[in-house]
Amino acid sequence: MIIVYTIRSFSRSVRAKLQKRDQHGRFVKRLPTPKQVEDNPLATFFYPMSDQPWNSRKRLVRLIAANPKHITGLEHHDDGKWKYKKFLQSKAKDFEVVSFNPSSMS
Repeated sequence: MIIVYTIRSFSRSVRAKLQKRDQHGRFVKRLPTPKQVEDNPLATFFYPMSDQPWNSRKRLVRLIAANPKHITGLEHHDDGKWKYKKFLQSKAKDFEVVSFNPSSMS
């Protein structure tokens, strides 16, 4: 006779370990993908580089959210990938909306 043990909670615990947590230990939502935000406004602005604060670089960002303090979005990098970034409004210069899809607005 063969006895087979299965552990159902194993997959849940692995999934829980892979999820991101905030500073208070709560689970946070997954970051949006470029496909999910492709209809959002596309903007450009100059923003200082983190390793060279005196040197600003032009950023191409698909906007997700903005408030008086931060601009949040997916930044397009030279390697063709989009990466989630949060920028300070006070450091962004020459902000310009490149494309805007009015039909995506409610």
